[in-house]
Amino acid sequence: MLFLPFLWWLTVPLLVGYQLARTARRMARRVYPVHPEGHVEDPEVLRVQRVRAWVALAMSGVLVAVFGGWQDVAEAQEQFLLRLLFAPWLALLSAAVVVALLFWVARPGRGGPCGRGCGRSAGRPCATSVPGRWCRCCSQRRPRG
Repeated sequence: MLFLPFLWWLTVPLLVGYQLARTARRMARRVYPVHPEGHVEDPEVLRVQRVRAWVALAMSGVLVAVFGGWQDVAEAQEQFLLRLLFAPWLALLSAAVVVALLFWVARPGRGGPCGRGCGRSAGRPCATSVPGRWCRCCSQRRPRG
């Protein structure tokens, strides 16, 4: 700042921003430690993940080589802005559709064959309740024997 006096106005924001970033990092490390207690790293799992990543990269290359050519690589670069524009919106839309589908599947009353969530089929007693007791989900008493 001494060599560039016209940037003196950046001093206070930089000092405040630096302290804020350090505090945020310290709090994040406290909440989400790098090596959490009880966390075990399995070398075999890491090896499998590494192999899977390399195989995916190789298969991508094979697919481009078999079904495409160098013009496809150039075309992919040309379509970068198009993908950058549409990808977030498609991700948001597909996430909303998936969440709506999950809510539809998990709505109350869709549990078992009877539609009451207990596994009771039409005309039969609840399969999840104990004989002689009330079923928690459909309030039906299961007959004894």
